[in-house]
Amino acid sequence: GNKLSYSDFDKICLREKEVSFYQSILPQIKNRVGDTFKAAGSKLIGEVRSDYNGFECLGFDFLLDDDLNLSLIEVNTNPCLET
Repeated sequence: GNKLSYSDFDKICLREKEVSFYQSILPQIKNRVGDTFKAAGSKLIGEVRSDYNGFECLGFDFLLDDDLNLSLIEVNTNPCLET
């Protein structure tokens, strides 16, 4: 019950904080995800094999405070994918 679409969250951000989620917050999220892979990428990939045919689904949990400061809380290897 705590999930919103990006579009709905953008409307809330614009209405309450006069900030666009797409222009201000989403780029920060993408940068944090990129930083995580840069920092831990080799550990996430493991052994590179030509016969491997799969992928890992990761869940990134973020927190936004009242001033819209973004914090990465954790990265889950078994994220909830329920709607």
